[in-house]
Amino acid sequence: MKITAYIFCLVLCLKIYAQKIITAQYNPYLKFTENKAQWNENILFRATLDGGALFIEKDKLTFNFYDKKTFRKFHEGGAKKAEELVFKGHAFQINFLHAQKNIIVKKFNEGKDYENFFKGNDPKKWASFVKNYQRIIIENIYTNIDYEIIAAISGIKYNFIVHKNANPNDIRLEYKGVNKVFIKNNELHIKIDFEEMIEKTPYAYQMIDDKVMQVPCIFHLEKNTLSFQFPKGYNPNYDLIIDPLLVFAAQSGSAADNFGMSGTYDMNGNFISGSIVFN
Repeated sequence: MKITAYIFCLVLCLKIYAQKIITAQYNPYLKFTENKAQWNENILFRATLDGGALFIEKDKLTFNFYDKKTFRKFHEGGAKKAEELVFKGHAFQINFLHAQKNIIVKKFNEGKDYENFFKGNDPKKWASFVKNYQRIIIENIYTNIDYEIIAAISGIKYNFIVHKNANPNDIRLEYKGVNKVFIKNNELHIKIDFEEMIEKTPYAYQMIDDKVMQVPCIFHLEKNTLSFQFPKGYNPNYDLIIDPLLVFAAQSGSAADNFGMSGTYDMNGNFISGSIVFN
């Protein structure tokens, strides 16, 4: 059975309505957790997804997925033998080819919560009061081009902001570790071991004289490297926003798999439950 997932944004998170841009709502369950030495130093942030995780680095995104449907069947007694308790995982990367070294990372919409990490026996790898954010901007990822990633209510969403007189041809995204990547009907299809993901037709626009001017935009693929083309051109004297209309999965609760194992109540009528979380 073919499974269609989306990588980044379930619907158009910036919609044009009455010549205005309506931004997406932030998702309280989807967040970018900062790295305070609890992970490898190349990682800037991690987002826990439904069936996996996203690691944001200076010049790449790393997705680490597992076959969530098979995994969740185990909780329902789907495996009769110990050797059947096996499920697939698949990691791949989106590399920002020839990205700038002198980037500036900015984080916005800090959450009220924090996390503590006490993993292993080395206190140097422990971290306390680790903050979560819902919007990250990597400035100057390419010359005069910024990369924005948002934890939206509809999923993880991103934009490229091509500033005045910058060159959008500098943006080159290499899909590394996927089984197959191809364009069909101006949509990008990415196949991994247990899913096929789709990046929807890219959408681009400019704000000129307080009006939203849509810019025709298409994918261009050379082997596994993706770029964007503009058949009718655009006005280089104004910022250009490239929004590929992408989603991974809508988050409606905890992104980790959690299974209730027991429950009871106390003398004051409070309910107490126990569970196992796979994350």
